[in-house]
Amino acid sequence: MSSQQDTNVTNLPDRTASSTTNGTTGTTNGTTEQNPRISLALVGGGIAGLCTAVSIIKHSPQIDLTIYESCASFREIGAGVAIQPNAKKALALIDPVLRTAFDKISTNSLWPSKQEYWFDIRVGIDVEGKKAGDLVHSPKCPDGQVAVHRAKFLDELVKLVPEGICQFNKRVTEITEERGEDGDFKMHLKFKDGTEAVHDGIVGCDGVKSKVRGFVAPECEPTFTGKYCYRGVIPMHQAIEVLGEEKAMNNNIYMGKHGHVSSLPIEGGKYISVTFFGNRPSWPYTDWILPTDHLAMLADLTSKNWSPFILNLIPLTSHNTIYALFDQLDNPLPTYAHNHALVIGDAAHGGTPFQGSGAGMAIEDAYVLGEILKCVTARKDLRKAFLAFNQVRKERTQAQVRTGRESGHFWAGDDGEVGFGDWEIMRGYMDTRMRWIWDVDLEWAVRVGRVFMGVDEA
Repeated sequence: MSSQQDTNVTNLPDRTASSTTNGTTGTTNGTTEQNPRISLALVGGGIAGLCTAVSIIKHSPQIDLTIYESCASFREIGAGVAIQPNAKKALALIDPVLRTAFDKISTNSLWPSKQEYWFDIRVGIDVEGKKAGDLVHSPKCPDGQVAVHRAKFLDELVKLVPEGICQFNKRVTEITEERGEDGDFKMHLKFKDGTEAVHDGIVGCDGVKSKVRGFVAPECEPTFTGKYCYRGVIPMHQAIEVLGEEKAMNNNIYMGKHGHVSSLPIEGGKYISVTFFGNRPSWPYTDWILPTDHLAMLADLTSKNWSPFILNLIPLTSHNTIYALFDQLDNPLPTYAHNHALVIGDAAHGGTPFQGSGAGMAIEDAYVLGEILKCVTARKDLRKAFLAFNQVRKERTQAQVRTGRESGHFWAGDDGEVGFGDWEIMRGYMDTRMRWIWDVDLEWAVRVGRVFMGVDEA
C-alpha cells in the first residue's frame, strides 16, 4: 500500500522547516475586548473527548471549554485498546505528562525479545503446510505496540481535566445554529433533560453513533460491515494453562477461515484481552452491543473449525459481549466541518478494529485540533480552523477506514488478492501493511493547517 498524505493542500510548507506553532506572525493566545474568549462545547467524554480536552487546555488556553457527557460519569466500553507508535507520539505532543502517565499503565508483550514486534501472527486452524498455533510471521513495529485497559487510560486523562468544566447526564437531542448580524455563528444545544446551552462552536467526539455528525453530515450514517466480534478478559495464569507462556504473554493474532482471533496482555500482564472475530450477512438488532454467554460463543465458533486451544479460551472469558462492527466506508463524510461545528474520532471516521488504529487516529485528531485552535483569536476564526482541521485530517483518517475493512478480510482469509496459505506473499503484506499509519509527521500536519488558515506562509 502506498503511503497516505495528510492533506491535498497546494503550496505546502517544506517538511524541513520549523514546525513550531508559536511563530512570529503576530498571533497570540491572549484575548482582548475586541476578541473576547471563545466558548467551545465538546460533546463526548470518552478517550477521544478527553484527549481533545487535554490538548485544547494545553495548547489553546484562550478557549473556554465545556464537556458534555451523556452518562453519569466518564466511562469506556471494552477492555484492552492497542496503541501504536503514531498514537504514542501524539500523546507526547499533546502533553508529555500524559505520555508519562500512559506509559506507566500500558503493557507491551511481556517477553523482552517480543517487544519490538507488532504481533506474532499464527494460524488458528490446521491448514496446508501449517498446524494450528504455528507461527507465520512477526512484523516489526518501531517503538513497539502496547495495550492499555480503557478504563485505566480514562482515569489518567480525567486527572488532567480541571474540575468544573464537565457536565454529566447531558445527552444531546438537537443542534441548531444561528448567524448573527456580524456573521458569527452561535451553536444551540438541547439536551434530553430539558436544558439548553449556547456556545460559539461545538466539537463532536461522541463516537460512531454521533449526534453531532447528524448535524454536520446528516446523510452519512455508518453501515454494518458484515463483521462482528466477541470480546472478553482472561486471567493470565488461566490463559497460560491453555496457550502456554509464549502465546499468552505476548501479542498474538490467530488467522482462520472467515474469522480471526487477537490477544494482548493488559494491566501489566495480570490479564489478556481476547477478541474473536467472525462474519455474518446482516445485523437485525437495534443495539450494536449485546450480552452473550459461553454456550452461544462455543456454538458459533465451533462451527468455524477453530482449533481446540482457541475454543478452550471461551469458558475462561468474563464480561462477555458481542459487538456488531459498523463503519463509515460506504457513507464517508464529505467534510468533517460545517461552519462552527466539527466532528473528530469515530464520530467522523468510525472504522473497524482490524488494524488496531481507531483510538490512535482519535488521539492524532486531538493533538492536531488543539494546535490549530491556538490560531483562533476571534469567534469568526472557528470556521476557518475547523476547515483547516478537515483539510489535514480527512484523507488520512478515511484511508484508515478503508484499509481497516481490507485488513478484516485479510486476517479472515477472505482477501480476494492474497490467497490464504500463500505465506511468502502474506508475510510481505504483513510487513508493509501498517507502515503508513505508524510513520506520520503530525507537527507537519499542524503547520499545513496554519498555512491553510493564513497564519503561516508556505
